[in-house]
Amino acid sequence: MEGRSPGRESNGRRRRRRPSDGRDFLRRFVDSEILTLELQDWLEEESGPSWEPPFELSELQSFDYAVEGADFQQLIRMPSAAYASTSESIQATALLAMEDFLHASVKGLWDRFWPDHGPLPFSVACLHSSDPDLHPAEAAIAKGQLHGLCATAVFLNTTRQIAQLALVRPAIRHDRRPDRPSPAALGEALFFALRQLVAGALTAAEPPPGCFLLLADSQLGGVVQLGGPVQDLDVRAADPYRAAARWLRAQALVRVSPLDRIWNRVGNADWGDLGTLQALLATFRAMARLCGPPRRAVEDLAGLRGSRLIARRAERALSLDPAPPEEEEEEEEEEGPGEGTVVWLEDRGFALGRAVGAGVHAASPVGEPAAGEVFVYVGSADGQVDMERWYQVQRQARILRLIKERGGGGPHLPEVVGSGRARSGPAVLVTAPGGRTVGELVRGGEFSPGEAVRLCRDCLAALAAAAGCGVRHGDVRPETVARARGVGYVVHGWGRAVVEERDRPGMDVGFSSTGALVEGRMCAAGDAESVVYLVEWAVGGGCPEVGSVEEALRWREAAWGRRVIQRRLGEVSPVLKGFADYVDSLCGTPYPFDYAIWIRRLTRLLPDPPLESSPP
Repeated sequence: MEGRSPGRESNGRRRRRRPSDGRDFLRRFVDSEILTLELQDWLEEESGPSWEPPFELSELQSFDYAVEGADFQQLIRMPSAAYASTSESIQATALLAMEDFLHASVKGLWDRFWPDHGPLPFSVACLHSSDPDLHPAEAAIAKGQLHGLCATAVFLNTTRQIAQLALVRPAIRHDRRPDRPSPAALGEALFFALRQLVAGALTAAEPPPGCFLLLADSQLGGVVQLGGPVQDLDVRAADPYRAAARWLRAQALVRVSPLDRIWNRVGNADWGDLGTLQALLATFRAMARLCGPPRRAVEDLAGLRGSRLIARRAERALSLDPAPPEEEEEEEEEEGPGEGTVVWLEDRGFALGRAVGAGVHAASPVGEPAAGEVFVYVGSADGQVDMERWYQVQRQARILRLIKERGGGGPHLPEVVGSGRARSGPAVLVTAPGGRTVGELVRGGEFSPGEAVRLCRDCLAALAAAAGCGVRHGDVRPETVARARGVGYVVHGWGRAVVEERDRPGMDVGFSSTGALVEGRMCAAGDAESVVYLVEWAVGGGCPEVGSVEEALRWREAAWGRRVIQRRLGEVSPVLKGFADYVDSLCGTPYPFDYAIWIRRLTRLLPDPPLESSPP
């Protein structure tokens, strides 16, 4: 009858419907492909920019602040896009990973927003096309029912009412709009979302206001929101697909988020990135609809960030103090040749200037005003030979000569000016060029975020040259990288370099690679991981002061898992964020690190000539 909305009589009164009508509709409404065909022209037309996202950016930012510090941990990795296929093993792993992702999301959100509110009232399982019940993916796969598993559901334990559905498919991108789901993927999402709304209306006193569905592949994901007066859907229509299509076109509220990354290349969820935040916020809204408002509101938790920022500023102010009393006392206790001392090596003298590290001084060659600044490494402390320093001085000289003998070198590697025993007795190594270390630059307020790209590129250039000679640095930190006039940044401090399997890298809780801290060994990406920590620290981030390796590892796991590091670097340059993602994907693996591609990408961002050092 024209001129009337489905489900209403001509006099405007709502048609009375029995629950059996809805159940009968669901029994007949079982094929997503038929609905997609009914909506084909509409989905193609609406696949442009007219879809509104479910959440405003300001909502996502507030939610991001509210979940800052929450514990989310996905244990089952999503299969990599490089191996995405329709094989049974990949499908099974993807379903298990989606189940685990939703469980981690629900548990983390419950603990964050509903603390001390009893045990988790939600579970996660899969829907099977031939059975209305819910089945854990592992159990269904073991019974040979993989092909019938069609969606993953978060449901309330007491009533088994579905709070949210998720679809994981091999490919969901639109051919012409890679940030949008394809018509086929969106049609299937609307099919499952509509079934959820109709099923919810059967048991609820009031029709559900809407639902959120997560649509994902092995890397990307997006949120589809469906709402509207589901009571006006003509569930008695002879053709349920046409009735559903009419309702979706005319009365439904459909919102679709852009597709964004959820999982990185090794299958870890990027909990702090936009794609995952959208999924988390959708899950949070779905949970609140069934279990009531949270005990801790988003606004209240987000408001606490102000106090955390004040605390962080205080920490940064303390860390920028050039000489804390404790450090001064330690330096006095370990005092060796001091500023103004002239160290003679063969026929050349070097006037020591400021100390730039333990046993390391900036120096100027005596009687050579045109010569640039150098670094002098002295193997003594308190006027006595220090065996550890002596060994590091000797070994660094040997490593630098080894790199040169094997054809390595470049402007970002130091050169040996001289080495041997000083006239006063201790072992001495002199390298050039010298300069101000990154630690000095940051603490003196002389390092700007604009220099981060050059710092990263120059470090990688030095490490690549050494890696080509079979040498890994193993001790990249603010005190071993210096800015030299006319060159840029030079990587010094090669005394802990890793050349053979038995060599052990340096141990610094803030900057050493995770492999070095955990196992005392270096993977191929270990030096690059230290570069990430160095650059992030230089632009205002970095590991807070911790008292143990265990605390440092916990911070790193949280920072990488929630993408704190990538986001901070992304504020400086998208290329730096991409570099951090690449390092994250390789850390702990045996795969080789491709220095060349990142050196090229970073070099394209740099102006000429290279950055010069400030006068000492």
